[in-house]
Amino acid sequence: MVRLGLGGGSRSADDGGAHQAASQQTELPAMSAEEAADIKRFMKQANLGVSEIHQLEGVLLARLEVIEAENTRALVSDENSAQSIVGDIGKIKEKVVEMGKWLRHHDRSLNRMRVGIGQIENRNRLLDLQERNHTLLAETLQKLLYDLTLDDDTLHELGSPSIMSPSATQADFNRTVKAARDLDALLNRRFLNGLENLAAVRERKLEMEQVRRRFCDHASKFFTTMFQAKAQKLAEAASESYDEVLVSNEDRHRALGKYDQLAAVLETLDSESFISIRRQYAKQFYASYSTQFLGFFQAQKKAIVREKHDCGLNAMPATAEPGSPIARAGSGKNFKDTNKKIVTHVFSDALDTAIPILVEEQDFCLEFFGVKRQIPNEDGADAATNEDVLVHQNEADVLEMMRTLFKGLEEEFCALADKCDEMDHMYTLRMLVKIEQLQEEHKGACVYAESILAQLRSRLQTLFNEFTKEQLTWIEGFKSSTKRAGILGPFARLPRFIERMEAAASCGRTRCATADETYTRLIDCMLGWLPQIANQEPKYANLVLMENAHFFWRALSEFSHIPCLAQYQRKAYDMYKENRDLYVSWSVKYEFPKVFEFFALLESTAANLSSPRDVPFTPGLSKQDLRALCKTHLVKKKVQKQVNAMMQRVVKHLGDKNVLLPYVWTCMNEYFITSFKRFETLVAQCYQAEEVGLTADDINNAFSSGNGEALIEKLSESSKSIVTT
Repeated sequence: MVRLGLGGGSRSADDGGAHQAASQQTELPAMSAEEAADIKRFMKQANLGVSEIHQLEGVLLARLEVIEAENTRALVSDENSAQSIVGDIGKIKEKVVEMGKWLRHHDRSLNRMRVGIGQIENRNRLLDLQERNHTLLAETLQKLLYDLTLDDDTLHELGSPSIMSPSATQADFNRTVKAARDLDALLNRRFLNGLENLAAVRERKLEMEQVRRRFCDHASKFFTTMFQAKAQKLAEAASESYDEVLVSNEDRHRALGKYDQLAAVLETLDSESFISIRRQYAKQFYASYSTQFLGFFQAQKKAIVREKHDCGLNAMPATAEPGSPIARAGSGKNFKDTNKKIVTHVFSDALDTAIPILVEEQDFCLEFFGVKRQIPNEDGADAATNEDVLVHQNEADVLEMMRTLFKGLEEEFCALADKCDEMDHMYTLRMLVKIEQLQEEHKGACVYAESILAQLRSRLQTLFNEFTKEQLTWIEGFKSSTKRAGILGPFARLPRFIERMEAAASCGRTRCATADETYTRLIDCMLGWLPQIANQEPKYANLVLMENAHFFWRALSEFSHIPCLAQYQRKAYDMYKENRDLYVSWSVKYEFPKVFEFFALLESTAANLSSPRDVPFTPGLSKQDLRALCKTHLVKKKVQKQVNAMMQRVVKHLGDKNVLLPYVWTCMNEYFITSFKRFETLVAQCYQAEEVGLTADDINNAFSSGNGEALIEKLSESSKSIVTT
């Protein structure tokens, strides 16, 4: 490596110490040979010599030293200035802090001044508002006291009502009612913002309350006096009339109805006074009604015919033929004394007389004593709901009045109901139907009348249910020997019993549910009781069941207009048919045991063998056995003898006049013929050349000869009027 200056050559000693020092301070890095070659080439191209380059280098270095000296001086000067500025800034900060403290102190003072000014302004506004409120309150209080003041005429009318004068006119009454309404409006006035709690308002209202109490006392006294006078007048009129006639209350209600406005305003002024006059009304007129109804019922009871009837099943006439006519229950007789009546007529007349009076009295009480004020709406309650509440409240209050007015009336009617049941249980049923009809007619018309009717219905229903239980007990306890028993007592008496009940229940517009329920209970009991009785003698069980079921079926056929009996009619027929077939089978086999034993053995053997031709090889079914049977038992003379014996037994069981006899005899004939034809067919299949000898015509002739012919003719006649299956 070659060390060069800017010219690329080595320095001479002539350059001096300055150049050497500059060279030491600005020592250039070593150059490569290629860089040195490039510099030389450049200097050559620029025609520069080394001396010129060194001269230029010296100038530049000198200039650089000057610049460095100036920079050094400037730097020292800047540091001094900066230190001065920093000092000034510190002083400024101190002043700023002091100024901030002063400003904050000044702001706090200003804030205190503002708060004080605001308090003064608020106090001034409150004083101004208070002054205006005092002025407004004084004006309002003056107006309220004016509104809570009645004029002198009204106060005088309330203190001494014109209606208290014996010579009071309608104008006097209107004036009293108007004064009372004005007082009610004043007392019911409501004020906002608690104004009613002001001492002056409370004092004025207290004065009006005293006026209200004095007026309500006068009004209560007026109504009490008037009720006493009307009740006395009614009692005098009742004493002059006949006991069996109740005095009309239409005139009394019309006269009292003129004061309904006063009663309504009294109810709003003082509910206790209103309740008091309501009780006074019930108390005063209870005595009048009690006297009238007491005489009325005594007269009615005297007119009752003292005639009792036993209408239970045990008292019904037994009949072998249903459908015969019977007297209607409760129809009565032609009595010589025209003033006498059967108890059902008395009971019905009493109801028809009393119920219109009850309806009329309740209508008046609802109109006169019914609460008419509106009930305040509760949360979530609409106007319709409140109206319903008011209606129910009025009905409850009036019902209480009616129970007081007519106290003892229920007991009188219940006594008549007991008398009906004592005379004839069918009277009880008839009156039960009458009660149901009245309940339908007067539904919603009178709560108290509905209450009495419901009580009577319950009483009559209980009495008739007890009667029904007695019949069930009689059926279950009925004892009879089933050997040739015929139609058992409960079945023989049932048709007449149903006729009596239908006659008693016929006065209703619709079917009597009690009658239908009674039929159902009795028949269910009888159908459960019959097999128990029949099975006491197993030999005659089918006979007893057949005969009684047939009678029962025919009896129910006469009552096809009773819907609830249709199901029992079918049950009775099914029972009859089942037991008839069993009885017929037993009767025929009883007279021809050997024949039917051979029949049964032949049928079972032929069914079990692969070929009918193998039957003759079975013990007891050989051709010799067949010939012996035909020769001994299946001959005309023998068959006729056994058929006659069968006839005697059937007549012995059923009786020669039993309507069932022709049907049973015909069924026996058909059963024997059907069995014989099956026997002939099997004989032809199994024995081929063998012949029975007896024919079906021979059997028919045996059944139709003698008494059998008469039975067939009787069956032909009865079949024209009775349809059988």
